[in-house]
Amino acid sequence: MSWVEEETETKAQHKNFGDNPSGILTYTADGRMSIIFTDPRRQPPASPKATDAEAAQLYRGMVAYAGSYRLEDGKVIHKVEVSWNRTWDGQERPPAAVEIKGDRLTYKTSPFVSPFLGKQMVATLLWERIGSGTH
Repeated sequence: MSWVEEETETKAQHKNFGDNPSGILTYTADGRMSIIFTDPRRQPPASPKATDAEAAQLYRGMVAYAGSYRLEDGKVIHKVEVSWNRTWDGQERPPAAVEIKGDRLTYKTSPFVSPFLGKQMVATLLWERIGSGTH
């Protein structure tokens, strides 16, 4: 539903993917997770093979990774196994406080350096449940 990064130094806020990013966050009972979120303003390439400029824009308009997760002291920690950003592969993401109210989950990270702005940030993401997860 939303993704806001706040600079830890200046408190300036950034909505890298606008007011309504698209995405899916999945947690399984056996400790697996995956996440993808995108800028809804992303444009498809003009042909099946993206130009270098188109590929760069597509890369900058998304975040995607998968791996395992664990809960510690009210925070969730993601261990990245595969990612759109290879520097994250094998890394743990900063712990994030999570709060669930009804069908909404708020995910607020510990400070980290944003791959989009190169500054230290705290990110707050708001997700809304789209299904019960039982089929």
